[in-house]
Amino acid sequence: MADVGISNHVKKRYAGDIEGLFTAGERATELVNHGGWIEVQDVLTAEIAGIDSKLEAHEPLSRAEYAMLVGRRAGLKASREAADAIVRICREEYEKQKAKHEAGGESPAGT
Repeated sequence: MADVGISNHVKKRYAGDIEGLFTAGERATELVNHGGWIEVQDVLTAEIAGIDSKLEAHEPLSRAEYAMLVGRRAGLKASREAADAIVRICREEYEKQKAKHEAGGESPAGT
């Protein structure tokens, strides 16, 4: 799940540009389904797991070490979160536009 900051950035980036958002959503979907992306994400997931084990270890970390690991972990997750946010916001906008279109296509009651 993308953090609020990334989601807000996507919404701001495509505000008023529905076609651009839909294009970005299609491209992001293609990207996350691409075999190369999957391989890269597998490597990043393994790296994140290694960081998690260091963060959860019983050995105390200095504040600097802890901050560096948490920052690295966030950076490793950012590309996936951005792609997920684009796809999710695109789908939400699609559903909103679809509902608007369907509501507008119905004739008013009694006519």
